[in-house]
Amino acid sequence: MIDKPRLIERAFPLKQASLDSVHEKNLRHGHISTLHIWPVNEKRSIEVKGRSGTGDVEVLANEWAKACNLRDEYRLYVVYDCATPSPRLVRVQDFFGSLLARVKGSVLIGAKQVTEAGST
Repeated sequence: MIDKPRLIERAFPLKQASLDSVHEKNLRHGHISTLHIWPVNEKRSIEVKGRSGTGDVEVLANEWAKACNLRDEYRLYVVYDCATPSPRLVRVQDFFGSLLARVKGSVLIGAKQVTEAGST
């Protein structure tokens, strides 16, 4: 049985990003979510969250602090409806500046807020 490519594989240069991230991870000795250098020499960090349906997305305090410090260099990618045959990817650049949130030890971002601030 041949698996169909997932949405993230069609919407994001996953294979090239994986190759680049191996190089960067070796250089920085860091976690997979550390900064990567992209082909246009642009530094960017991406926080990826997934939901089986649609709902609030929890951003932990350290992720929110990173978003505050990195602003335009930090993206939030949310994949909604992961448990369905039609997952939906929403990308938000500078999610610290783009989204209003309720703080409760971490940050909850409403699905409506992510969709309105992001692009598909």
